[in-house]
Amino acid sequence: MSRIPIQPLVIPKTIRQFFIVFTILFVATNFVQSQTTIRGTLLGVDSNPLPRAHVHLLPVDGAKPLASVQVSKTGSFTLQTSLKGLVFLDCTGVGHQRRRVPLYIEPSKTIELSVSLETYHYLDTMDSVKVIGDFNNFSEKNARPMVKLGDGTYALDIETTANALVYQLIGITRSGNSVNGTQSDDYVYDGGGDYQSVVTAKNGKARIIFNSKLLISRETLSQVRFQQNESLTAQYVKVYSDMLSRRDSLSVGLRSYRKSGKPLYAFNYDWSKELSVIAKQLERERNSALRQLLLFSYLDIGYGAYGADLEPSVVQNALKEIPPTSYLWSLEPDLVGVALRNSTQPLRYSTYVQKIIQSHPDQKVRKNVLSTSDPSRRIVPGKKIPEFSFVSLDDSTAQCSPKQLRGKVFLIDFWATWCAPCLDEMDNLHRVYNNYKDKGFEIVSLSFDKTKETTQKFRKDKWKMPWFNSYVKEGLGSSTAKEFEISGLPKPILVDRNGVIIAMGIDVRGSRLEKTLQRVINKEKR
Repeated sequence: MSRIPIQPLVIPKTIRQFFIVFTILFVATNFVQSQTTIRGTLLGVDSNPLPRAHVHLLPVDGAKPLASVQVSKTGSFTLQTSLKGLVFLDCTGVGHQRRRVPLYIEPSKTIELSVSLETYHYLDTMDSVKVIGDFNNFSEKNARPMVKLGDGTYALDIETTANALVYQLIGITRSGNSVNGTQSDDYVYDGGGDYQSVVTAKNGKARIIFNSKLLISRETLSQVRFQQNESLTAQYVKVYSDMLSRRDSLSVGLRSYRKSGKPLYAFNYDWSKELSVIAKQLERERNSALRQLLLFSYLDIGYGAYGADLEPSVVQNALKEIPPTSYLWSLEPDLVGVALRNSTQPLRYSTYVQKIIQSHPDQKVRKNVLSTSDPSRRIVPGKKIPEFSFVSLDDSTAQCSPKQLRGKVFLIDFWATWCAPCLDEMDNLHRVYNNYKDKGFEIVSLSFDKTKETTQKFRKDKWKMPWFNSYVKEGLGSSTAKEFEISGLPKPILVDRNGVIIAMGIDVRGSRLEKTLQRVINKEKR
């Protein structure tokens, strides 16, 4: 049967023109309708406009700004975007700390807000004020010290052939950030949340004066207010801000505890109130985006050595409702591991983890989850510890291997003197070792210091570490680090008497180490 030839459709010119005009109008109209306008004010701590300020629209993965605008002299700004979902509005201003506001964007709506920034926290005593700038490529290593004058100000003369010099100061903030000075003819945004000062040069020289009395410093926190308080965006910011406030409360409590001089392993933070608040919020919340953020903030409470033990059923809801490709994981990729650890059935979520590794839009998240939560890893509870042979730091003729440790429960402790959390564990390690060394418990500490002499001096002057110690040359870049899948410190691994990994990471740090050890030993006695 022969096919009937199909003749091309011929459309008259006037009709073609009509369709073209219609199409352009249709696309343009829908583009305008899909635009979201973000407008408001960005002010300083005193509610006055800043000498220079910007707002930047950032993707959650922290990549380059999608858009940036300079705030007007009155403090107002307007941005437009066709994006939807979660983004950050990054607010920066001279003499103030940046504030990142999470915005949940709904297309074709207008978001109106006002932001007041928090000032820098300056050092009480500024003993060493230094200058970096375009004269030395902003190199902190080659920073030039300022000279303190009799009136308490600091000064520095810098030769330059340019008409102006751009600079920042270091040694004046608690954070250590390089920030703008008190003498400025203009300002330039540095791309990292802070500003550079610009001073005019005269006769081949620029003179920089720093006067700490001109610094504005207040304890007032940054504030974000929305025109529509009941909007999804406003509610989203409230949940996120509450999560950050909980982190701050833990930090304040921990700092206060440290000052008391009590042993750090005995520190215990009461999370019961926060857990109860989130549980009630989840009971009444029906919006999917807000529920996901609440569940994410619930996981955040379980983060770190001082995090709470989470309810498995709530954790399972988090893994059910938060998609593997959600940008929430970009806010804190480690919370994937927190969820798995508290789910009681981590292998059940191997497909979920693989979807993150293969499909998450943020490369940092894929890399983090691959290195910490990939079910195909070699170093996970339930698997045999790899073969090793470590040479003693105290006796080069002595070695340690799984065969020699067979019949003992042992902790392999990867650490370094430059690792603050590692040092925080020292008191706890010595206490647990003394309590359990006669019950078949051993510690194997592997130093990742730059030199073995650094480790030896630490053990001589600070902590004796009276167990087996070894030094790993090349540290995180070593074959040992690769074999044991170590991308950061500390990395403790608890192994049973048969060489099988029992627990690792957070489960064997702080007070959890003894709890885990007790559970293992008590189980063996049954």
